[in-house]
Amino acid sequence: MQLLMFLLDKMKKYSEAEKKKALNKPFRTPSGPKKFAVYVKDPKSGNVKIVRFGDPNMEIKRDDPERRKSFRARHNCDQQKDKTTPGYWSCKMWSQKPVSKMTASNNFTYEVDLTEWDGETFLNEEDVSHLFSQDQIEEIQ
Repeated sequence: MQLLMFLLDKMKKYSEAEKKKALNKPFRTPSGPKKFAVYVKDPKSGNVKIVRFGDPNMEIKRDDPERRKSFRARHNCDQQKDKTTPGYWSCKMWSQKPVSKMTASNNFTYEVDLTEWDGETFLNEEDVSHLFSQDQIEEIQ
């Protein structure tokens, strides 16, 4: 069962990698209309959509506790729960967590070529052999 959950998790990550979109990881937009963007899965439609937020011409001073408190009060950050809205992500950026820890540049995405997939094998044996005992591997085969 543990192996099945592991494989399902890997399969989910591979399918996200196929789209080359890291979900729920904000990234800086190099020349976009906004400062940041994030890919989110819309629970209503099930589609992945992009949410853009932040003024590219403004420097935020969120390290100042008074400014952070004022921004969060002005934008009702305690009530922002919908990940598909720019307000949610702006408020998240104005939390105490450093922006560099939140942006996608610190995370990796899988580079997977699914054109060579045989339709059955999700991972090579050498990719998972270090995670399981030999008995567990033999039980699966």
